[in-house]
Amino acid sequence: MVDHQSRNGTFVNGQRIADRAPVRVGDVIHFATHGYEVVPGGANSGESMDPTVHAESISDVQGLVDLLHVIKDQRTFPHFQPIVDLQSGNVAGYEALGRAATLRGSVELSKLFRVAEQTHDDLALSGRFRESARACTECRHCWTCPDGVTLFLNIHPSEIRDPAFMTTLEDLGRSELTRWYRLAVELPEKWVSKTDQIRELSAKLRGAGIAVAYDDFGVGQSRLPDLMTAPPDFLKLDRQLITGLPHNRVAQDLVRALASACADLGATVLAEGIELEEERTACLDMGIPLGQGFLLGRPEPAYALFDTPVDTLVDSCPFVKLNLVTR
Repeated sequence: MVDHQSRNGTFVNGQRIADRAPVRVGDVIHFATHGYEVVPGGANSGESMDPTVHAESISDVQGLVDLLHVIKDQRTFPHFQPIVDLQSGNVAGYEALGRAATLRGSVELSKLFRVAEQTHDDLALSGRFRESARACTECRHCWTCPDGVTLFLNIHPSEIRDPAFMTTLEDLGRSELTRWYRLAVELPEKWVSKTDQIRELSAKLRGAGIAVAYDDFGVGQSRLPDLMTAPPDFLKLDRQLITGLPHNRVAQDLVRALASACADLGATVLAEGIELEEERTACLDMGIPLGQGFLLGRPEPAYALFDTPVDTLVDSCPFVKLNLVTR
């Protein structure tokens, strides 16, 4: 790549080049506000081309540079949000939530995934987040919770089309994680109506020792008949149902119906987005055993959850490797 003294400059992977620089497949090139990702020759045209010449235009230049740094430099790290027994107040589990940072600082995940979907890197990005959570929880340096709590892991909606998806989850079911945690995978709400696929997938997951959770249930395409046809192990009620629940009769009727159906089906209900004490009380009154939300605990790194001094963190900890903490 050669810059012919352009006024706006030529950048490779976010770094301005003074004269010339080599580029490889996967690199990001941008000129002023126009960004391109280098792809293998002939990927779209069918022609044989030098891979350093052919590129795909990407509208969000900074987002593409961020994505490149996050995936290639493994700049991901996990936060964990407590899931609490509403009756006793004890922690029953944690949801692993992916976070990412570049040298500029933290990255907005929704923006990052939008760019990843455009460049077909969404599977790799989702896998990086899951692997970060797995590495942290297997490390055990910070974790002092009782064995047997449930660890909830997220997947990206497009992963159901990935041939390696089930193999990846089966590997989790055989991993060291199962020595200390019960594993649960959160299936996106939009999958629930695909009852034949969900039943088959649920059977495979349970066969691998992994529980099934339906995420964000109660909005979008979520339907009670689908719930009865392919019941999960956990049903996570969307925060839109919980916000203002004590004063919303329609939401109360729906939540009661869902709680009753889940009791009959043997599924455990979990209310998301609990931020007020009156919402926690309302959930308890309606027979919901588990809750998650800022009232009960915010997402935090494991060292903050368990009050581990940062100067004791191991070298392999992503917060140390990425210089996110000072030891």
